[in-house]
Amino acid sequence: MLPTKRLLAIDPGSQCLKVLLVEEMLGRVTVLRQEVVERHEGGLISEEEIARHAQSVLQELGEEPVALALPHYRALSQVIDLPESGNTEIRRLVEAETVKLSGLGESNIVFDYVGLGAFGKHQNPFWLTLCREGEVQRQIERCGLAHADLCEVTTTANALIAAWQTVHAERDHAVLVDFGAAGTVVAIVIEGQAVYTTTFLIGGDTLTEAIIKQKECSFEVAEGLKRACNVAATPGELAVLAAGLDNWLDELKGVVAEWAREHPDLGLSPESFVVVLSGGAALQPGLVERLNQCGPLRFQSWPEQSQEGWSGDRFAVAYGTALQALGRSRQPASLLPAEVRDYWKKQHSLHLLHSVTFFVLALVALLLAFGTWQKLEEYLDKRSLLDDSKTALEKARLTEKLSQQLGQHYDRLRPVLQKQEQTLNTLQTLASLQQVRSNQAFWYVLFADQNSYYTAPLWGATNAPTPTNAPGPPTAVLTNPPPLKDGFVAELCVPEDGEAQRRTLSRVVAELKRLPLFKNVDSLSADRRRSLVDTNVVLTDRHFALDLELVENPFRSPERAAGDKRSPGRDSRAGPRPAAKALDRPAAGPPNPNP
Repeated sequence: MLPTKRLLAIDPGSQCLKVLLVEEMLGRVTVLRQEVVERHEGGLISEEEIARHAQSVLQELGEEPVALALPHYRALSQVIDLPESGNTEIRRLVEAETVKLSGLGESNIVFDYVGLGAFGKHQNPFWLTLCREGEVQRQIERCGLAHADLCEVTTTANALIAAWQTVHAERDHAVLVDFGAAGTVVAIVIEGQAVYTTTFLIGGDTLTEAIIKQKECSFEVAEGLKRACNVAATPGELAVLAAGLDNWLDELKGVVAEWAREHPDLGLSPESFVVVLSGGAALQPGLVERLNQCGPLRFQSWPEQSQEGWSGDRFAVAYGTALQALGRSRQPASLLPAEVRDYWKKQHSLHLLHSVTFFVLALVALLLAFGTWQKLEEYLDKRSLLDDSKTALEKARLTEKLSQQLGQHYDRLRPVLQKQEQTLNTLQTLASLQQVRSNQAFWYVLFADQNSYYTAPLWGATNAPTPTNAPGPPTAVLTNPPPLKDGFVAELCVPEDGEAQRRTLSRVVAELKRLPLFKNVDSLSADRRRSLVDTNVVLTDRHFALDLELVENPFRSPERAAGDKRSPGRDSRAGPRPAAKALDRPAAGPPNPNP
């Protein structure tokens, strides 16, 4: 399923099959496994036995689509120069050129082409690759792939070019050489694009056969001797091996020199190229060192690709075949028949549709899962809040019940506490008046709480006066008594005259105001004074009355007492209390029977 693609890339040789298991995911190509299937392993000789053995090995790697590299000598790749025209006309011209190059009817060949950048005398060049359909089918049967799911067929040279263009992105000049067992494939690359390919029939088996003739030994023995010999040193008794390599090098130099002579407009010489070796025969010990000693060509081994997981010198063709099948070749050349190409295009479209559908469904499932998770989180939060609300409601009911019980208990104690507070205030007020009286030239003639002061009968009366609205002197009965406060009235006589009398009275008021027991201390106006004292104990014009307002009694009102967070009790020996916080003045209570 996209975006993952997996396939088997096969490079068939005369001695072995090189197989790569390749995977592409999100634009990155990874080699998962590499295998070499020896054709003569276990005494396999016939094509049927070799095909069955190859098929069993491929089945072990997995039922994946197969990309196959066709030996290049069975195909043809060439640069053709066409006039500038549309795509339809270009294809018609390519088809005509294909028939001309092959000499066969159009129905007997398969071909592919791709445009190149202009170079030398070519202004609109195209890279054309063609092959007989029968050659493709014979190669499929030879490798035992008749029942395989074949997804790509290309040539050895084109696969080598695709691999080089991927691992070596620089646009320079190179000669790519696949030194195989049966022959050698050569591809010339100019400025990063291939412009020429050819083959010649000198390979590793040619060198082995020369050793067989010299030593008169079996193929296996001769192959072992060849692989054990370091050709960079003195060849010794294997001089025939060095002679064979010289013949191979002369052939390669002739190919490069001939191409350079055919393209004098490029101004290139053999020294302009670096020769990159790959293939099984390129593993010969000391090969690169010996070839560089001969000059003028500069040789190097195929770059190692350890991170990609494949051996570059032996699996370069297989890797390039995989790149071709994955559509990652800059110069593609597919030799699949037209109906097979159409089939794979439809399969790709179908896989793409399936993959898009899968990812859409996965996205929808992810969104649904996220939405479900959110709803679950909200449900759990609401359930937690509901449980907390129930717990808080139960606590509130219990608190209300306990508060009611506390209020009932307090209501039974409040009258006693109120009387105790009144008694304590009375005693502290008397003590305060006595303290202020010390060393002062005055005396008290009356002390009463405000309730008794405004409701007691006047001096000489036997019964309480009847209220009346008639105005009268200060000694008359008050018709509209002021609002009663929680406090006392103290009358005193100051026998001094003038300024001394005023200073004494002001000093008394000031000292009483400083005491925290009183909320306010002031002289009582004449309209609020009562005649409750025997005139024989007072001095006319030296008789004064003081209004002593206490701080609020917390036990006077049930609501005030219930809301007071302070402890109502206090120690009577602690002296005067701090001034209480000002609150709403309570309504006057019943007359105090103890003035």
